[in-house]
This record gives sequence, structure tokens and C-alpha cells, in this order.
Amino acid sequence: MKKFLFILLSQIAISGAALAQTSVLYQQNFGTTNGGTSLASVGWSEILPPSGFSGIYAQAGAISGTTSLSLPVNTLYFGGGGGAGSGIFFTTNGAGSGPNGDSAFTSINPTLYTNLNVSVESQWSWQGGNLQFWFAVKVGGAWYVNTNAPITTAASGAGAVFYKSSFTYNPAAANWNILTNTTVVDVGPTAGSNLSGNITGIGIVAKLSNSGSWDFNNLLITSISNIVVQPPALIAAPISQANYAAAGVSFNVKASGSEPLTYIWKKDGVTLTNNSRISGATTATFNLKNIGGADVGNYSVIVSNSAGYFDSVTNSTASLTVNSLPSDYLYAETFPFVGAVPINYPVSIVGWSNSIPSAPDRLFQNSGGDAAFFAFQGSAVTTAYYVSTNSDAGASGVKFPKITPASYPAVSFQVDIAPSYQPANLTAYFAVQMNGGSWYVQSTSIPVNTGTATGTYTTYGLTFDSLAANWKNLTLGASSATIGSVAVANLTGDITGAGLVFNVASGGGNFNVDNFLMVTNYFAPLPPVITASPNSQTVYAGAGVSFAGTATGNQPLTYFWQKDGNPVVNGGNISGANSNVLTILNASTNNVGTYTLIVSNSAGTDSSANYISTSLSVNSRPANLLYFEAFPFVGPVTGDYPVADVGWSTAVPANPNRLFQAGAGDGSVFNFEGAPSTTAYFATTASDPGVSGLPFQSIGIAGASGLTFAVDIAPSYLPANIAASVAVQINGASWYVAATALPVDTNTATSAYSTVSQVFSPTAANWQNLTLSGTGATIGSTAGANLSGNITGAGLVFNI
Repeated sequence: MKKFLFILLSQIAISGAALAQTSVLYQQNFGTTNGGTSLASVGWSEILPPSGFSGIYAQAGAISGTTSLSLPVNTLYFGGGGGAGSGIFFTTNGAGSGPNGDSAFTSINPTLYTNLNVSVESQWSWQGGNLQFWFAVKVGGAWYVNTNAPITTAASGAGAVFYKSSFTYNPAAANWNILTNTTVVDVGPTAGSNLSGNITGIGIVAKLSNSGSWDFNNLLITSISNIVVQPPALIAAPISQANYAAAGVSFNVKASGSEPLTYIWKKDGVTLTNNSRISGATTATFNLKNIGGADVGNYSVIVSNSAGYFDSVTNSTASLTVNSLPSDYLYAETFPFVGAVPINYPVSIVGWSNSIPSAPDRLFQNSGGDAAFFAFQGSAVTTAYYVSTNSDAGASGVKFPKITPASYPAVSFQVDIAPSYQPANLTAYFAVQMNGGSWYVQSTSIPVNTGTATGTYTTYGLTFDSLAANWKNLTLGASSATIGSVAVANLTGDITGAGLVFNVASGGGNFNVDNFLMVTNYFAPLPPVITASPNSQTVYAGAGVSFAGTATGNQPLTYFWQKDGNPVVNGGNISGANSNVLTILNASTNNVGTYTLIVSNSAGTDSSANYISTSLSVNSRPANLLYFEAFPFVGPVTGDYPVADVGWSTAVPANPNRLFQAGAGDGSVFNFEGAPSTTAYFATTASDPGVSGLPFQSIGIAGASGLTFAVDIAPSYLPANIAASVAVQINGASWYVAATALPVDTNTATSAYSTVSQVFSPTAANWQNLTLSGTGATIGSTAGANLSGNITGAGLVFNI
């Protein structure tokens, strides 16, 4: 009786080196379709030399002049007809075989082979002596050409005989020249270091001294020695994941070993296959969308090749936990860590985008499958991280939905933030996209405690309020974000995106961010906080003065001012009593006192008295003082302001914001130009009604005996390059500049102010014609006659 033995094999492995043999790793016969076929049809690309041409045609009876063996029918021709220049034809990993190609090129690891050989059959086609050809490879993302091993052939015309050229791959730098392979082909200097990494592309470079072409047939990449196949080894196992029901999750494995590697993912030992919810079941990253209770379990992966396999279940168990989505959650992103290798990843892995100027890899591992992203910048910039209905398909977290605020009692943002490095230099804001179009950023910042850097996360929430005053226009770019003006109208329609904006000061700093939510909970509005208090001011009687402050908090904010504890009322010489800027014209001793800004909203009230005491002093005006401008610093925030704020005008070629804070309520104007130019700063009876300082009055020249101009000047930077002169406007029309400069000491740069003066003289020889424009001033010829009438304007001209 015969016995039959049946053996069921689930895995079989043979390890060790294979027998010596010649193995073809890649072969290109340039197609299976004859007659003028393009390179693209066989999965190859080209950059042609001048007036270049190429194609594939049928060469009947082609043989190798080296081996006398028959060659494939199809032949590639490549050349140019326009003189000197270079070109290349090539293929890369992932390019495919094309509709007519023989095979697709795949990545080759040179360390797995010895005597790795590249060969091609070639012949002259037309004026072939005008061409040189070399082999090229792509390694580590860059192209290199082997000019030490030129492709050669017999000096003959077109025909059926081809000659074989080949080289054995050697990564030593001396064998390779750097190759530019973009829109222009250029052979550069010798490689700076040995080639390292997989060969991900192969090509042939042509260099023409004049017109000509060659034909090519049967390109091969072979190994003619032992092939050592390394079995797979686990580098990093999949990490356990937890997420909300209906969210997406991913598991990733990292393995070494000879390619190709095969991946088989399992759940509780059962093999998984791709379907409408599963993708990557046979790749290194397994993805599962719209998870539910049935997906809870343990996930593992078998990685194999011809030399062996491993099962990740023997190294670690990666489990999936599915949590119920709270009823008040509209959107949830927990920023999981999917990558098996503990490095930073782009936030695009979880369906988010960013507007940052540096490396986008900001998603880092907290622990296990938990991650967060960091918002670090080392210099002043505004950045953004955001998600929308278009970018988030639910691969991680819950898919971002279209949210209609009118459908809920409240819609709020919520996020966990840890101020981790120099947090005082960062300010964070919530951002929102409406109706799939415009983006907006909250006017009120997230109240992150930036007093101390800490790794501890705190949850912050803010309720969406469509009021226009709560939002500023936001422009998102590839490398930064720009905060614009206040929204022109209330936000209406659907929320289709959300995110975070970070304004970073020049010192740089960092927030770590986790768990971004959109919820239906109502968060109490933020009470006002005065961020810039009004400065004390001192003026002469009859002058104008202003106080200003700023505050954050949910809109609408209500402002009102007090003087000595009593409400300030608009009327007479007072305006702005119910705004953040209070203005008093024609000040008198009746206006002397202590001024306080009160800001309130539905959540509370703040007072500038909590931070500083602000007073107004009014001094008697000297009898001989005709005009005075102290250039006060009103604010409300630190920064440069236009001199128009104090009733002056400019004729400068660059940024007109020249009024800066010298200290508290004291300001100054700076005149800096980096190139030769003539500039001017001036006031007139028309421009200066006395909003700041005394109003400019018309001054009769006939009765102006002893009239003197005086100004405080600090020659602060390269003063020898600058001359300052007084300028006057006569009778509301013509301008003139003094022919003699003010006696400023320009020998040494100093920030100390000195008063310089000049007595007015109407004699024509003392003045030159002056033309003022929006971007500069022009000094002309000497005045044609003595100045007469009224002085209706005055200022300073700087010749640089």
C-alpha cells in the first residue's frame, strides 16, 4: 500500500549566500513596439542636447560586435544637431516601465553585490565622432557621471553591428563627477566624497562638440558573483495607538534587510487585506479609517524576503484602543505618534498644514503612541499650523467637518499648550477658515502663562464669536503667516478650517502643542487686560495732548476715561473720551490731573491705574514762544509712528514711521538714510492745528525782529555725512532752505542732545529755493528776492 504524505507550509526560509551566478538586476531593450517610439513609452526621460532628437526604431539583424550574438530589434538613437552641448537619457526608481518598456528600474543596494556591472551596446549613427558618452547613476538624491569609463564603439556609420561598453560599479569619489541634471546637463567637478546609498537611477550622458548621434541597444545591470541576501531584522516595532471612534489610526514598522521586503499585517493573528477602510496592509505603514469597537485588538506584522522573516508579535504587541467620542466634540486631533523610529515628522502626517520658514518636521514623540508638535522659531516671524476640510481626510483623529455655528448654542476652540522655551517671546492665537475661503485670526490672544518655561500642558479654550472686531484677516504662505487689518464684516457661514497662529519676537522661543479640539461647550469670554498704559505728558498752555492705551479681551470692549476719579466727557476741547485715545486741544490748568483708562466687557473690567499713574502737567507758555513741538510719544504700543501723528509732514524716500519712543511719554524723530539723499521734516499752519504741541501760527516777517529757530539734535550715527538746515514756507506757498547749515557738532557720534539755533534773516542771499515731494527734497538756486510776508511753515532739511 502506498502512503502519501501531505505537508502544509506557511513559511519557508533558506538563509546564507546563494551560489555564484550571473544575475540580471535590470534590462532595457528599449521597448517591444517598433517604429519611432518615444523614450517616455519605455519609462525613460531625457534632456536633449542643442537641437536634440531621439527615438526608438527597428534595426533588423542587429548583432553585438563584441560577442557576435543577436541583439533585440529595437534601437534607441540620441543626439543633437545644433553644435556643442550636453544631454542625458535616464530612468529612476519609481518611473515604471512605460506602456512599451521591458522592465521598470528598481532601487539597487550596491552593498549586497560584488562585481555590479553596467553595460550597453552602441554604435555611431550620424557624425558620431562629434560625441562622447558616459554612464551616470543617481545615488543619495544626486546624479554622478563616470567620465573614467567612456562608452566606446567602432568608427562606422549606421548599420547592424553594435559594440559593448561596460563598467563595474565602484563608489570611490575619484571615479565620479558631479552631474547637474535639471533643465541643463553639466558635468561638474569630482565628487567630494564616496558615493553612499542605493542606486536609484541609471542613465547615459552625451557631450557634443558638434552635430551627431549614436544608437544604443540592450542596456543591462548585472551581478556576476555571489548574491548575499540579508534576512529581515526588526529596527522599530509598531507602537500601540488610542483614538476616538470614527477617527483614523496608523501603525508603522521599520525593518532592515535585502529588498524586496514583503509585509503582511494581522489583527489578533488574522491576516488583514485592503478595503474601503484599510490601506497599506502589505506595506510598512498600515492605515485604518473610521475605527470602531470591532477594531480593538492587537496588531502585528510579518516582514519577509527570500532569506527569512520575522513576526513583530514576538518582539512587541501593538494594541488599538477605541474611545467613545464625547458628545460635545465636533473635531478632535490628538496628534498621535505613528512613526516607528523616534524622529520628528511633518504635521501633514495627521492631515495638518503649516506656514513656517524652516524644517517642517515638527511632530515629535512624547511617549509611546502619543505626540505633540512644537512651534519653535529662533527669530521674529509669524507662523501658523492649521487643518481644513480639504486637508484632513481622517487618517489621524476625527476628519475635520464643516461646522455651522448657527446649529449649536456655542462652538469653541480648545488646545493644550506647554510654554517650553523663552515663552515670553511668543503669543498664540486661534485661527479659523470660513466657507472654504478666507482665513481669520483672533484679535485676542490665547492667555498662555508665559512667565516661566515649563513642560506642563495647560488647556485653553475660547468661544467662537463672529463679531468682526474679534477677528483680523490672515494670509497663509508657505513659509510664514501675515496678520492683517480687522475683518470688514462679521464672520458668516460655515467653519471649514481651524488652527493656531504664533507671533514670535526677535529673541525666539517655543510652545509645545497637543490635543486640538472643536467643541460645543461655552467658554467664558476673556476679560480685558490693558497691555499698554497711557504715558504721562507735559505741555505748554494752549497746546494739544493725547493719551492712549491698548487692551486684549473678547470684543466688544468698552473704553472710558477718568480724570481724578471722575468721568471725562466729550465736548469743548476734549474728544475720544469713549475710545482708547483721549485728545485734549488747547490745554489749560483746568486739564491738569491724573488720567485713568477703564476698559470693560461682559467678562470684567481693567484699569490703567492697576499698572501706572498717568498725569498731565500744563506749564505757562513763555511770552516770546511762537511755536513749540516736543514730539511726544503717545503710543499706544511700542514702535515707530509717522510724524503725521504730531501734525508734521515728511519728504523721505523710505518708511515714513520715524517717530520713536525715547522714554515713557517722550519721543523723538530720527533721520536715517543709507544712501545719498536730501530729506525734510516740516509743519505748516495747514498741517499742524495743535493736536500735539502748540498750533503753528502765521508769523509776520516784518515784525519778527530777533526771530530764532532752535532744535535739539543728537548726531547719533556717522554724523559727518549729514548737514542739517532750517527751512521755511512763505505765504503758504514757496519753500526755502537756509544757505548756512545749523552748527551741529558732527565730529563724534553721540546720543546726547544739544540745542542748536539760528537767527532768521530775510535777506535773499541767506536762502535757497526748496522743492518738497513725497519721497525727498531738492535744493535749488539762491532765492531771487528777500523773503517777505508771513512765515506759514517751518522745518528741517537734511543733506546726506
